[in-house]
Amino acid sequence: MLKLQRVVRVFVVVMVVALTIAPAAMQAVCDPSVDHAAVGAAAYQAADYPTAIAAYECALTADPYNPELLSAAADAYLLDGQLLTTREYYYHALNWLAFASSMEYGDFYDEQSAQRDAAVAAAPDSFAALITRAVWLWMTGSDDEALEDALAAREIEPNSVLVYTLQGASMAALGDMDAANALFEQALEIGAENPHIAAFIATVLVDIGDLERAQALMEGAHAAIHELKPGDPGSSFFDGELAYIYLSVGNDQGYIDLMEPLLNVKAVDQFTAYDRVRISAVYLRLGNREAAQRYIDQVLTLVDTYPVLLGELAYAFTGVDDQLATEYYALYAQATGTEPIRLVQIEIGQAITVEMAPGRSYYLLFTAQAGQTLTFSAPANDTLDPLIFVMDRQGIMLVRNNDVSLISGWEVPADGMYTLVVMSGGEGTTEVSITAE
Repeated sequence: MLKLQRVVRVFVVVMVVALTIAPAAMQAVCDPSVDHAAVGAAAYQAADYPTAIAAYECALTADPYNPELLSAAADAYLLDGQLLTTREYYYHALNWLAFASSMEYGDFYDEQSAQRDAAVAAAPDSFAALITRAVWLWMTGSDDEALEDALAAREIEPNSVLVYTLQGASMAALGDMDAANALFEQALEIGAENPHIAAFIATVLVDIGDLERAQALMEGAHAAIHELKPGDPGSSFFDGELAYIYLSVGNDQGYIDLMEPLLNVKAVDQFTAYDRVRISAVYLRLGNREAAQRYIDQVLTLVDTYPVLLGELAYAFTGVDDQLATEYYALYAQATGTEPIRLVQIEIGQAITVEMAPGRSYYLLFTAQAGQTLTFSAPANDTLDPLIFVMDRQGIMLVRNNDVSLISGWEVPADGMYTLVVMSGGEGTTEVSITAE
């Protein structure tokens, strides 16, 4: 069964914090007569990962949204120690497919899983096969299995920084932060000269809501990568992730300072649309309506093809400019007809009945105070097995259910507005509730 990947974005499920694809290829001349994908595959098999990376990046210049090429490049980057790039490329492969077609997404997941299973079956003592499958399993939410592969890889290469990092990420996802932190400390010690290690760990800490530690690690990694590789296009991954953290901790100007230069060099398209929506909301919050409108106008050029972006605007502006939010939600409902995303205000202690259908999600906005302990419920029945998760207003998934439609004992990290998302592939009604302990 396909599980939810690590980060869920609002409405348009697209990972665009990186905003730069093919960093190595931008520094190389790519001969169009060469089958770069084949060259990359041969170099990968020969464990020549820098050559594989360069070849895959050349292939991506011609086909930048190809999920197979992105995943192949991600594996090469992983084995070259560039974990942050690995994470970003997997996000692009998974989320761009999700944006295009849920069926293509599922097919791609099945194919990639089968390929990785076959690689491990053919060479069960292969460190490369085990660690790349471990990352894939972790990225797609199979944390127990990812941990098993990481432990098996550790038997082969006990001092590998990749093993400690991935084992720690799996333990963090499983809720054992004492073990995760010990493994992260070892990884940071072994990989002290590699900024990707600290940056990757920072993204894991973001996923679990430890923003203070995440910011400290990412700021250090950001400074280090720019010192080691000044002007390297790949450093934009670090810029984007640090911008995302700044937004999450309320450093709006820090977010703008990092994100705006990235957006200024990218095309206005569906893959940068979410960050254009988000930066417009930040400018509105800062009172700069002129700058906000500039980005809103860019997004509006795409809504004929992607009307769901009107829902993006409505969601982003809720609590920032409610009049604009209402206007864009009305336009969204008019454009889609079916309201596949339904925005609902809910209070703690309230229960509401929602009518689920395939392709429909509910975004229930609620306000909570730091330190409150909350339980979220959307009971399953014969036709529904809802997936539920909580996001902050920046779209960071803070907590999700695993096998039952219940999240219990979640402690609110800070005062503010949050979103409970409820979705299901089935059809029927369920009662959604939020209660405080």
